[in-house]
Amino acid sequence: MDKETTTSVTIDRKTFARLDRLAKSNNVSKKEFLSCALEYFEKYGINPVEHE
Repeated sequence: MDKETTTSVTIDRKTFARLDRLAKSNNVSKKEFLSCALEYFEKYGINPVEHE
């Protein structure tokens, strides 16, 4: 992959395990899962930092 189009994010191992589990259960890559999650948050105006 081209370094101009991708980057890295550091997360703790517990968060990585959660991301890995969610991506696998939805049959997508971790990259695709995160992209879809961000689109969902933006589309519905959800702030994932503020828990209901």
